[in-house]
Amino acid sequence: MGKEEDPTPKASKPIKSPVQDDSQVKIDWDDSGMRSASANVFNVTGTQEEIILLFGESQPSGGNQRKVRLTNRILLNPFTAKKLHVLLENAIQIHESKYGPLTAASPSKPNLLIPGSQEGQSPHSGMQGPDQKANFLIQLIQDLGVVYEFERSIKMSPEKILENRFLLIVDKKDIGPEPHEKILGICERLNMPEDFLILFKENLSLANPVDFGFEADNGTCIYKVYLDFSLKWKSEAGTEVDKLAPYIMFWGFKWDAEDNAKKALTKYTWHPSLSFEDIEKKLLNIFDKEKHGKIFETAKDLLEMALQRTTHDKIYYLEVSEEKSARRSFDINVYSANLQMKDLYPLLMKLCRYYAISTQEFNSLYSLVKTKRFGHLSGGIDREGKDFFTMYFGLEPVLNSK
Repeated sequence: MGKEEDPTPKASKPIKSPVQDDSQVKIDWDDSGMRSASANVFNVTGTQEEIILLFGESQPSGGNQRKVRLTNRILLNPFTAKKLHVLLENAIQIHESKYGPLTAASPSKPNLLIPGSQEGQSPHSGMQGPDQKANFLIQLIQDLGVVYEFERSIKMSPEKILENRFLLIVDKKDIGPEPHEKILGICERLNMPEDFLILFKENLSLANPVDFGFEADNGTCIYKVYLDFSLKWKSEAGTEVDKLAPYIMFWGFKWDAEDNAKKALTKYTWHPSLSFEDIEKKLLNIFDKEKHGKIFETAKDLLEMALQRTTHDKIYYLEVSEEKSARRSFDINVYSANLQMKDLYPLLMKLCRYYAISTQEFNSLYSLVKTKRFGHLSGGIDREGKDFFTMYFGLEPVLNSK
């Protein structure tokens, strides 16, 4: 059987955009001191006198460690910035004329590539339903005025693929004065259920970072907030806690944005330093190999792929449970393997066939994220007894200029 090929056309040469000066003076371009730098995160801010371009690189190191390295800060006067804007538009037009239109975010839909609502637009203006609620959460986090991490995910289940899902990850230390009060204020504005709010408040001091999540499915919107207890584990490891013993690493508080009586408290138990064989055994405890063999084999193939680039002690395996729920699932973090989504394309196509998902529909999403760093895989049996698979990818910092 032949290897699945990536359907996205490849560009053979870089795009060149003509550069002209308004004065028509001949310019001698001296590139002897020029250096090239790549950036996977950026932001634009400014004052009346200048426009500031910020560029940087995300350097996730796997697990719960995240690092943002700013590489360039470029100051332009507003007139020069306007000329840059025109040249960028020209370059994009030339690219699209050669290689086809680029997919851009509409004002009413969060972008798979760049988080946040469009420039100059209120998170509420012109938006309805899921889009309004997603952007409301994004705006609440942006109002903190801190750098936060942004992670996308795509969820597959029978005849369905969900793309409107994301996590916003906030480090309490970056918030400044009264971080707990500000985080609790966000939870209250998201209408977190009262009993959840009490439990969340009791445990907030033990957790960092805090993750805020969103998911939309057929008009239903779910808000999620996660307490991350990894720092607590590190402080206890070597004392009263066995460093290799299972440990509850996350609590997930989840509720319907319209009816918060519909809710679930999810616990994520980390099993440190499991071997490939141990993880395989745990997966077999979740899946019926006869009924869910394709899911099991896909998870196994992913593990084998990751272990070619990293070691088993840097792969994080978590089991997921909910009280009074049929949910049985897992989460495997393989950021340390430095895989990209395109490396998983053959596996993802197998899942599309298994779930009867349109190849065209999947490829339209895949083309936007193929070069994003693959993060972790979640899968199992949901609350309704159906199997599912979720791919998390592209963990990147957002440089908030507030």
